[in-house]
Amino acid sequence: MMKPFPPRFPNIVKAPDATSGSVCGLATCGAARRVSSALILIVVLGQAACSPLPTESTSSVDRGADAHPKASAERISALGRVEPKGGVISIAGVPGARIGKISVHEGQEVGVNAELFVLENYEELDANCKMIEAQRDEAKTSLDLEAKNEALLREELDVEEAQIKQLDPFDRRVQRRKVDALRDAGDNARIEYDRLIKLEQAGSSLVSQQQIDGQKLKVSSVEAELDAAEASLQKFEQSRKIAERKIEIQRRRVAIGAEKGNLGARIRSLDASHKAALIQRDRAVIRALAAGRILRVLSRPGETIGAQPVLQMGDTNEMEVVAEIPELQARDLSRAESVTITALGKTLKNGTIDLGRIERMVGRNSIFSLDPTVDADRRVIQVRIQLDPKKRSSQFLADFSNLQVDVEISLGPPRRAEPAESMPADASTVNPPRPAS
Repeated sequence: MMKPFPPRFPNIVKAPDATSGSVCGLATCGAARRVSSALILIVVLGQAACSPLPTESTSSVDRGADAHPKASAERISALGRVEPKGGVISIAGVPGARIGKISVHEGQEVGVNAELFVLENYEELDANCKMIEAQRDEAKTSLDLEAKNEALLREELDVEEAQIKQLDPFDRRVQRRKVDALRDAGDNARIEYDRLIKLEQAGSSLVSQQQIDGQKLKVSSVEAELDAAEASLQKFEQSRKIAERKIEIQRRRVAIGAEKGNLGARIRSLDASHKAALIQRDRAVIRALAAGRILRVLSRPGETIGAQPVLQMGDTNEMEVVAEIPELQARDLSRAESVTITALGKTLKNGTIDLGRIERMVGRNSIFSLDPTVDADRRVIQVRIQLDPKKRSSQFLADFSNLQVDVEISLGPPRRAEPAESMPADASTVNPPRPAS
């Protein structure tokens, strides 16, 4: 296919003829662009020079009109939202915990301390409470057994000590008498033996060698019995001291065992652990702090709790409207006479502004108008308008929390401004000094 021939003079353009007020000539494409740009700039500068400059009073009026197009000197028109008195309460749990069971549904009326939902770890925490309680009961049983055993040991030691104090002195006296008797018998036998020896030495025929040997054997026998009796008495004394020492040692051992095995401190520790475990278990059951109605359930069982609340509730028996008043008209709220609320095509006229709950800080609006001519970003003050709970208006709006409504506040006549106090005239102003000639 043949290509078309290029134009003979590519850089030459045609211009309008002289009858239209233009000059014909040749120009390049770059020159034509520069000329057109210069013409556009001249037109823009001409329009800017012809437009009037805004004055200060005009800008202030426009600012008030931009804040809210429906504002006037006789009334304040604003947007508002319906919410329960006291606001909407968002109920959440421990972040990161998993929901086990939700015990309520939307629209349900709940009372104070009513169960709302249960976390998944409730069973584990309940089992931990039962385990600590069982350990505490076991410790209490062991403490009772130890107390009984200690009482028995002390009673046994008391019996042994009483036996030593009562019976041992009697046996000691018996043994002492036996020793004394043997000592007397030994003395008599030795005296008799000495007499026989003296008679034999004197050549008496009345004493035989057999009598002397018999008396000597008797002396030896009595001395042996006396030694045995004295040894028994000494052994008895030592045994008595050893028994008393043993009783003292056993009493100390019982006291040490009682201190070592005292489970009172462990029971107190288990009581504190059980109390902490009960608190943790109760935290797994989320309950209502106030009576109200469940407005919205935002989570389901099995989901993990995050930044979003699990449910929202509020006391819908008394409703109120939160109106966003433009900042430039906040000072006129003191002249408010009546409030008219338009909601769902109905007009309600029993609202009362709660002057004690007007916010003290100006903020950005949270309610946006459907009118495209109204600024989306406005500076407002939130004002709470109470609805009479005995009237139908509060009952009518009870099922429409967070409903957007139109609020119109009728204003009374402006208050008369107080006259400013006259300032004393300065002497220099009344009689100014004359210039020196």
